Amino acid sequence: NQDQYLVVSFADGRKQHVRGPSSLFLDPVIHKTIHIKEAISLNAFEAIVVYQEIDPKHRDNGIEVSAVDSTTIATAIKLQEDL
Repeated sequence: NQDQYLVVSFADGRKQHVRGPSSLFLDPVIHKTIHIKEAISLNAFEAIVVYQEIDPKHRDNGIEVSAVDSTTIATAIKLQEDL
């Protein structure tokens, strides 16, 4: 449903988030795992602040900060699973 998304882990180590509603067949040659996760819903005046470690070569402190608000909620499924 639209309140869920799929976290697809590939055999080559990549990870993909697929916005719901969606279905996917687990092909053991291509996929390692497929998990269903609950999406985060935001009201009009809410936001999520995300701190993410990045390669220090690209930034001085190796930390990137971004905010996701209700107008850009489609990008929320790209956030780390452990929010």
